[in-house]
Amino acid sequence: MTASEIYRNGGTILTDSTIEPIYRIIEDRIIVIGASVKSLENETGPDKTYILSKGIIDASPNAYIVNNLIDRLKTSILIQGAGPQIPGSDDVVHKTTWVFPGVIVAGIAAIHTNGAYIPFPDIGPIIASGVRAAELFIEGYPENPVQGINFPSVI
Repeated sequence: MTASEIYRNGGTILTDSTIEPIYRIIEDRIIVIGASVKSLENETGPDKTYILSKGIIDASPNAYIVNNLIDRLKTSILIQGAGPQIPGSDDVVHKTTWVFPGVIVAGIAAIHTNGAYIPFPDIGPIIASGVRAAELFIEGYPENPVQGINFPSVI
C-alpha cells in the first residue's frame, strides 16, 4: 500500500542504487532539490543519473544519505547509532523523522540515526516506519520541528 501511494503521488522508489542528495543552502537551511543516482548492478553503465525530487526518504542500512550530508557540510551533528535489540519494539516508528528539510529517515536508517531499538526478528515495525515516513512527507516539513529530535532545521 505504501508503494502505491508513493507512485500515485508521482514518487519513485529506487533500490540497489547509491543516492547522493543534491541540495542548496537557502537562508542557512538545506533544501533538497534532487539526487544523483548510481546503479549498483550496472557498474559499467552510465556513471550517474540525475533526478529532481521534493525530498528523499532514507531507509538505507547505514543512513547513507544523512551521513553524506553530515560529511559534506562538516556539521557537529552526531549519529546516535542503533539501540539494543528488542523483538516487537515499535520504537523505530517513533524515531522516524525529518533530519533535514527534504530528508526523512525511516526503517534501518532511523534506527541507526536516532538510536531506536532494533525490532529483530520482527519486520512489522520496519514496514510501519516506512508508512510513517510517507505520512510525514505528505504532511510536509514543519516550520518549527518537534523538540527532542537530534537534528535542527537550521544548520
